[in-house]
Amino acid sequence: MMGEHLLELDPEEDIVDAFSCFDDGDKGVVDVKEMRKFLGELGDRMEDWEVSLAGPGDSQGYDSYPSDDQGRVSR
Repeated sequence: MMGEHLLELDPEEDIVDAFSCFDDGDKGVVDVKEMRKFLGELGDRMEDWEVSLAGPGDSQGYDSYPSDDQGRVSR
């Protein structure tokens, strides 16, 4: 999962809050295509290789993150 690699850099609560910004409907999943667009085009833009680390997502283009309903990432 994407968030597991970020735990080394930021507190877990900050990571969950960041992913929840991309979670329409609070379902615990993010649209990878939409997230990549924002990461590469807005604000403090990431390089293409950094955006590609987000991975492809599932067969519908979504990836899960540890929302409060799903529990937290295990360390």
